[in-house]
Amino acid sequence: MSRKKEGLLTTGLSSELYLLAYIEPDNARKLTQKLQNTSVNPTNYSKTNPVIHDLTIKKYLKHNQNDEKYYVNIKKLVEELELILKECDITLDDNEKLHLTKILEQNEFFKIISQDVVKKIQEQEKGIHKINALDVFCERIGMFSSGILLQKKLDKSGNLDNLYDSDLSFEENITEFQEIWKEVYDNASSEINSANIPLLEHPLVQELFLPLMKNLDSLMIFYLIPVTTLEKLSRLWKGSEGIMLSLDLIDKFVKD
Repeated sequence: MSRKKEGLLTTGLSSELYLLAYIEPDNARKLTQKLQNTSVNPTNYSKTNPVIHDLTIKKYLKHNQNDEKYYVNIKKLVEELELILKECDITLDDNEKLHLTKILEQNEFFKIISQDVVKKIQEQEKGIHKINALDVFCERIGMFSSGILLQKKLDKSGNLDNLYDSDLSFEENITEFQEIWKEVYDNASSEINSANIPLLEHPLVQELFLPLMKNLDSLMIFYLIPVTTLEKLSRLWKGSEGIMLSLDLIDKFVKD
């Protein structure tokens, strides 16, 4: 779902530059190169600079003076997604806002699952900019929330709920899992690299599977989020209505 009102994050060049800056922060010139999928001097560079300036003035982007890169203002993005949920009469409390913030901080994970969007941006005809950044965030967050919500509802063992240590805060749970996964991944990578497996050289494995495994801890954040929050976030995705209907039927079946 997306807001009906057009704005910097929903249409035009600004929407696409914003999305690219989120996926991989960079300076204005390199963001323009990524937009045009080129390693040489980008064309129409003079058009992208004012757009990035507008995004910065509106506080959608933040400019880091040290590395000269533009970063998405996560707090502002959370506010935009909150407005979308409010259109469905859904509000987030402070804890739920923290959950959404932690999801959005995982830009490496979004980079992996949004390769199709980057490709669409780069393959558009010159002067055409149809990608809606807010739609992309809504679809990805809503879809993953719906999928994991369904898993949790079907998990009769309760193992998925046991992933959360109630003695720790939400942020401490994330940190603990990230530390554990880093050790597991580093050990596994060392063994895999020494095994010399030809399949690992396949482009799909190199570009998608291995990066996804490396950032699996980002996906696990969804599993640490309570069901009540997942139910709300799933509504960001248009396809969530079918999932919610299925969950209602499951609940009815279990109660009967």
